Amino acid sequence: MAEERIFSAVFPASIGRKASTTRSRNSSMSQDQNSDIKLFLKKQASFILGLEERTEAQDASASIGEARRRTQKVMKSLQETGLGGNQAQRLFAEVMSEILTTYINKTYAGQWNSPSTIAEQLRDWVENHFARLVVEILSCLKEIQSDAEADQHTKVTHADVERWQEMGLNRLGALRTKELFEIIVDWDNGSRGAVEDLKRYVTNTTSRISLTNSFSNVLSHRLLHPGASTTEILQFYISLIRAFAVLDPKGVLLDRVARPIRRYLRERDDTVNIVVGGLLADPDDESSAADVLVELATELNKTVGLTGEDDMDDGDLDWDDMSWMPDPVDAGPGTTASSLK
Repeated sequence: MAEERIFSAVFPASIGRKASTTRSRNSSMSQDQNSDIKLFLKKQASFILGLEERTEAQDASASIGEARRRTQKVMKSLQETGLGGNQAQRLFAEVMSEILTTYINKTYAGQWNSPSTIAEQLRDWVENHFARLVVEILSCLKEIQSDAEADQHTKVTHADVERWQEMGLNRLGALRTKELFEIIVDWDNGSRGAVEDLKRYVTNTTSRISLTNSFSNVLSHRLLHPGASTTEILQFYISLIRAFAVLDPKGVLLDRVARPIRRYLRERDDTVNIVVGGLLADPDDESSAADVLVELATELNKTVGLTGEDDMDDGDLDWDDMSWMPDPVDAGPGTTASSLK
C-alpha cells in the first residue's frame, strides 16, 4: 500500500542498504514465512502498545515486559539466521504503519469533547511508546558489523519521531473526515473538539480538497435525497455553517460543500414556505415549534450587526487589524464567510 511505502521511507532503517549476501538470503524467504513473521510482529506490537487485552490474569507491566523480551528474542533469531535484514525491516514498517492507524481509530473515534487535547496526546504516545518500540526492534535487526555502521543504519532521530507524529496527525485528520457527517449532526450536543482536530489537518491545498470531495460524496448519499425532509436538510445546513465557521473562518471550505445543498434546496417545492415560516416565527413561542423550523427562525432573526453587510465592509477595510490573514490560495473570487450566511 502507498501508506506503507511512505512509512518505510521515513524509517531510519538500512532498507535497501544491506549487504548483497543478506539480500540473497532474504530473497529465499517464502510467502508463508513473511506472513507468519508479520502476524507475530503485529500481535506482539499490538499487545505491547495496548491494542489487545490480556488473556490471562497477571500483572500488566510484567506481561508487557515478557512480550517485549519474546519479540526481541525472535527478531534476534531472525537476524542470526540471515532473515532479519531488508524484508524483516519492511515487514516491521508495514506492521507499525497498520498499528498506528488502528490505535488512532480505536482510541479517538467518537472523542469529540472541546477543547480537544487529542493532538497533544497522540504526539506524546508516538514519542514515548510507539518510537520506543521501534528503537527496540531495530536494535535487534542490526547487521553483524561495526557499531558505527550499525548505529548509522538503525538510529532513530528526533526528525524521525516528528515525521511519525505528523503522520499520526494526518491519520487523525482522515478519521475526522470520515466522521464529519456525524460531527455536524451532533454539533449542538458538543462535537466542537472534533472540528478542532480537523482544523489541524486542513493546512494545505491537498488535504482541503480531499476533505471537501469526500464530504460532498457523503452528503449526496446521506442527505440530499427524497428520504430527507426539507426541515432536516435546513437543520443540517445550519449546523454545517456553525461547524465550518470554526474549521475555516474564511468560508472557502463552506462554499464548496454548501453549493450542492443550496442547489438541492432550490429544487424542493416546500423550501420557500419553510424558510418564510422560519423568518416569521417567534423563536420564543413554543407553540410554533411543531410547525416551523424554530432553529431557522433563531438564525434568521439575528441582528444585522452580527452578520450584516455593514460589518463585512468594516472588516474588509480595517487596516489596523493585526490578525488579518489573506484568503487561502484555493479561495474563489468573491468568496467570504459572510456571503455564505
